[in-house]
Amino acid sequence: DDAVRALIHQGARESEIREAAVASGMKSMREDGARWVEAGVTSADEVIRVTRD
Repeated sequence: DDAVRALIHQGARESEIREAAVASGMKSMREDGARWVEAGVTSADEVIRVTRD
């Protein structure tokens, strides 16, 4: 996304970059993982395991 790329090049704060990315449709890995669980591709336990902070 051009807006996110511009913020990165400008040295924007992480929170600003994340906000712009979410506004342009970015999903977190956990949110995307939930989609894979619903589709039967993986398990909820696996999504939690790989997205743990």
